[in-house]
Amino acid sequence: MNEHTNGLLRQYFPKDQNLNDLSELDILRVEKLLNNRPRKSLNLETPQEAFDRLSSDMLNLGAQ
Repeated sequence: MNEHTNGLLRQYFPKDQNLNDLSELDILRVEKLLNNRPRKSLNLETPQEAFDRLSSDMLNLGAQ
């Protein structure tokens, strides 16, 4: 799965690009795009949706 994520990152940041030249805004933009992209490994849920669901489940368990 890590190799797949690296490939996704390379769509936005080519291998020859100096990552030191990126602004925080550049990184946040790509982070938002990737976290809201459906993933087959998550049954077409986005990473953000999966995180929100799991966080909610954990809060509900703590309330019991």
